[in-house]
Amino acid sequence: MKLAIRITRGIDGSYRAFCPALPGCVVWGTSLKEAKEKIDSAVSGYVASLDSTLPRELARLASLP
Repeated sequence: MKLAIRITRGIDGSYRAFCPALPGCVVWGTSLKEAKEKIDSAVSGYVASLDSTLPRELARLASLP
């Protein structure tokens, strides 16, 4: 799966990286390399949490009258 990542540089020189497709998936780094490493880890964790919660949620919704 490929997801778009956006990285911006702040006026203080820090970097902000986020994934528009994953609400709340935002990280900051003091270097571009650090921001890239952090967003890779954040996206992996976000997607892994979806994999574990979605099946239970879908089962719960399917059982509602």
